[in-house]
Amino acid sequence: MEKIIHEIIQEFHQTKLPSLIKRDLKIPANLRKIFVIYGLRRAGKTYYLFQLIQKFLNKGYAKKQIFYLNFEDERLAKITTKDLSKIVELYYQLNPRIKNPIFFFDEIQEVACWEKFTRRLLEKAQAKIFLTGSSSKLLSREIATSLRGRTLSYQLFPLSLKEFIRIKNISLPKVLTEKEKARIKRLLKQYLRYGAYPEVANFARREKMKTLQEYLDLIIYRDLIERFDIKRLSILKLLLQSLVESFAKEFSALKYCNFLKSQGRKISKNTIYSYFDALEEVSFFFSLRKYSAKLRVIEGSLPKVYLTDLGYATLFGKKDLGRRMENVVALELRRIREYKDILLKSFYYKSADGKEVDFIITKASNVHQLIQVCADLSNFTTKEREVKALLKASKELKCNNLLIITQDEEGEEKIKGQKIKYTPLWKWLLEI
Repeated sequence: MEKIIHEIIQEFHQTKLPSLIKRDLKIPANLRKIFVIYGLRRAGKTYYLFQLIQKFLNKGYAKKQIFYLNFEDERLAKITTKDLSKIVELYYQLNPRIKNPIFFFDEIQEVACWEKFTRRLLEKAQAKIFLTGSSSKLLSREIATSLRGRTLSYQLFPLSLKEFIRIKNISLPKVLTEKEKARIKRLLKQYLRYGAYPEVANFARREKMKTLQEYLDLIIYRDLIERFDIKRLSILKLLLQSLVESFAKEFSALKYCNFLKSQGRKISKNTIYSYFDALEEVSFFFSLRKYSAKLRVIEGSLPKVYLTDLGYATLFGKKDLGRRMENVVALELRRIREYKDILLKSFYYKSADGKEVDFIITKASNVHQLIQVCADLSNFTTKEREVKALLKASKELKCNNLLIITQDEEGEEKIKGQKIKYTPLWKWLLEI
């Protein structure tokens, strides 16, 4: 193992970093903390570490001050907890005069007891430490028991529309021409259809689909079956497909369990709940709860599920534009909370008579904004339904900040004394 580690250290120090597309997640790397970057597999966590490494190099750090190790490297497949300490010892043997080292450990959850090792390293080596992992709750459970306040955790999502445009090597001027607006709208269609995995962004359609299928297989067999010891593969795949088909809708795990039983499949509700939780833990999807002033009501409400990458909706043949737009807005709200404003929370709203508002945005428990998402407002009945629900929620929740995100419509309208703003999705996503 020592020879392999020596080889990996030398490889990193002698190899040029790959070309990078700037990601918008910012972390206070000057703090003496263990920084944990987690998220969906292939969302770009490794390249985000490279982005951080490049920032340190730009600040004048020597490359030998930086130690990067990817625990998914097949040469490290048999690494043990004891080997972790030997790795650091070997690094110092190779670089005896190094001060203030910076350690980057990619997919560290592959090694048992990693949290105790990193805590000891932080305390004894006076080092900066950056970690990545593919499972949010797996990491957070271990952090809660062993690291106790020594970490700051950040979720990295697939590309935002801004980042997606950036990866296409397109710059956005302050004033957009009609030609540039049309180009952005074309890119938005791609973004809505094929999702936002960084690697997939510049692939042709056939390669996009093949790569998404490979990613899905990795999530199923590496992140779920291996890590969560899942026994009923066929049930897991059926649940995953049902979640994809139900994106941007409420989902009842209990009803789904009863459906499977009606089809002659023997399965317990606890198994379905555990598989549902596992899929959320590996960031395949996320969920929102119905808004209420009472925590008990929030926790007891049905979750509304959203995909972390919309490419999977295309992979399973789902084409609903309105739901795709809503999913992108839900994901962007999660991204804003994670990247910019931790006090921002999102819920959905449903009145006693069934009127729905897609998003209730709160800040520090106060209702801040109500958002509807609608692909087509040209139909009178559709617009009337969306507006009525918005106005009802506005009255009940005492919030006058009302927004409808559209495909193309833009402007303001006053209805029953309330001002409603209409904004195209691309403008909202780009903050224009």
